Amino acid sequence: LLTKYGRDRDLERLATPGPATTVTAKIMERRSAESPLEGDVSQFNLQFYVEHDELAAAGFPNPPVKGDRVHDTPTRIYTVRAVEDLHDQHGNVAGYRLWARGN
Repeated sequence: LLTKYGRDRDLERLATPGPATTVTAKIMERRSAESPLEGDVSQFNLQFYVEHDELAAAGFPNPPVKGDRVHDTPTRIYTVRAVEDLHDQHGNVAGYRLWARGN
C-alpha cells in the first residue's frame, strides 16, 4: 500500500535527541478531523505510515521518536506526537504509525 499510495515526504530529526538529519521516504497519510483554533488557524491530527526498511535505507535513525517532523509541503509541517510499531507476520517491526499534529 505504501508503494502504491505513499508519497515522497521529508522526515526530519532535530538536533535533540540528534543527530539532526532529514530524509525523503514514501509516507502514506491518514487525516482526521480539523480542529479550528482561532480565526483562520486550524489544527489537524494525522496518522502517517512509513516502512522501517525504507527509513533504514535512507539513513534515518530508527525508530522515529516524539518531536520528529513530517514535511508535507514547504509550509505544512507536522510534529510527531507518538509512534506505534507495526509488525509483520513474524513479529518483526515492518513499519511505523506516526501520530502527528500540525497546521
